[in-house]
Amino acid sequence: MLTTYTADKRLRKLTPLECERLQSFPDNWTKYGLTATGEQIEISNTQQYKTVGNAVTTNVITEIGKLILTFFKDLPIPDLASQKNMEEHL
Repeated sequence: MLTTYTADKRLRKLTPLECERLQSFPDNWTKYGLTATGEQIEISNTQQYKTVGNAVTTNVITEIGKLILTFFKDLPIPDLASQKNMEEHL
């Protein structure tokens, strides 16, 4: 559970809004959901925590993607057609 300290040094649980912000979600992103009939309802804090906790932080994935692209941009592109022809002759 994510916690923080109050002014008098007691622990308190982070709010769903604070957790959304840590995940780079817009404010109240997980506050509402839809029923099976399409009716919009407010989601409980427990379900909001679960939703945010199961999410992947988009900022982290973006940075990982940038690193992967940086790594691969300097590698030569293999000639797959030539490799396939070589494998056929083996």
